[in-house]
Amino acid sequence: MSPPTVDSAMRLVSYLSQFMMQRPGDVISNGTPPGVELGMKPPLYLKPGDVVKPGIDGLGRQRQEVVADCRRV
Repeated sequence: MSPPTVDSAMRLVSYLSQFMMQRPGDVISNGTPPGVELGMKPPLYLKPGDVVKPGIDGLGRQRQEVVADCRRV
């Protein structure tokens, strides 16, 4: 991990710890860094309805469905 990634992960854990207890072994799925899809031809972006199934050998898999963000920026 590069230092900016480590800093970002530490901020994420700090933020989540404000309202949810973190325990050893917890997994936080935060996706990939910005710009990763730019290297693909054509670029591939997640869209509502896509399903992501991250997993760890020996622990199992999660199923996460991509949903639209209804907040206005």
